[in-house]
Amino acid sequence: MTQAYMRLVQSIELTLHLVTATHVLTTQNKPPRPLPPKKKKDVYILARWFTLMAIYLSILLEIAYVAFWEQDFNDPDKVLKKYELIRQKHYEITNQYVKTPDPLVNEAFNALLDEFMKDVNNSAGDIQELATQSFNIVLGALLAFLSSTVTMIFQRNAGSGE
Repeated sequence: MTQAYMRLVQSIELTLHLVTATHVLTTQNKPPRPLPPKKKKDVYILARWFTLMAIYLSILLEIAYVAFWEQDFNDPDKVLKKYELIRQKHYEITNQYVKTPDPLVNEAFNALLDEFMKDVNNSAGDIQELATQSFNIVLGALLAFLSSTVTMIFQRNAGSGE
């Protein structure tokens, strides 16, 4: 029984060697299977996606810069300091060149400058508020774009059975 067993093992080994040799010979003669060509449509879709993403991000960064970084119209102290300097210059020039300044002129000038300073301060707050709201809108649009992209990818993968 041991000799029969040994002959069986030898015949199995010989069969395996023959199968392996024929497999190697048949696969060596075949050229490698080429990768499927990338579709031009996929390239255009990616280019379009990156373009839209770049536009969204640039708009978002520009609006964030206007809304949140300190600028002249975002900082009322800087804006109002300029008008206080104008007031001081007016008093210096008036006192230097006019011996008896007219109090009505000074009061009218002060009232006009005060009104102008209030308008500037209110418009600066409105600009910053508008920029903040615009930032929120563009951020929402960017998140919606990313959400729709992820949804399309998952739907495409589910449809192809991956």
